[in-house]
Amino acid sequence: MSSEKVKKSIFKRWWFWVLAVILIIIIASAAAGGAANSSNAAASQPTMSNGTTHPAGKASTSKNATGTKKSNSSSPDFTIKVTGTANTKFSGDIDVVASNGSSNSETKSGAVPQTYTVKKGAEVSVVLQKSGTTGTLKVEILHQGKLVKESSTKAQYGAVSVSSPLY
Repeated sequence: MSSEKVKKSIFKRWWFWVLAVILIIIIASAAAGGAANSSNAAASQPTMSNGTTHPAGKASTSKNATGTKKSNSSSPDFTIKVTGTANTKFSGDIDVVASNGSSNSETKSGAVPQTYTVKKGAEVSVVLQKSGTTGTLKVEILHQGKLVKESSTKAQYGAVSVSSPLY
C-alpha cells in the first residue's frame, strides 16, 4: 500500500487566513486615509470661475461708515482679464498653485473679452493662443486688484504666456 498525503485546501491553512485579514486591514485603512486626505485637500484646492467685467476695468470697492475705501472682502486673490480686439477667439490653459502646493489646471476657450477669477491661489500661469489670423489677444493678471503681469500678441495664431510671481 502506498501512503499518499492528501493536501489540504488553501482555504484550510492557517497562514492563508492570517494573510487575508492583514490584506483586508491594509486595504480598509488605505481607503479610509485616502478619503480623509482628499476632503482636506478639496477644502484648500484653488478654484477658478468666470467673472464679470467691471466698467473701465476697475476693481470692486466699497466705502465704510467713515467714507474711506476698503476692498471688497469677497474679492478674489487673482483676476485674469483677457482683452484685445473684440470677438478674437482663443483657447488655452490656466494653472493655479495654492500656498500649500495643491494645484488646479483648467482649459479655457472663448472670445475676447473674458474675465476669470481665482480664489486660494498663490501663483497663476496663463497660456492662451489665438484661434485666428487677425486681431490682438492681451492677458492681464491682477492680484487683489493690482496689475501684476501682462502680455499680448498680434501674430497670426499667436500665443500669450504670462505668470504671476509667487504670493
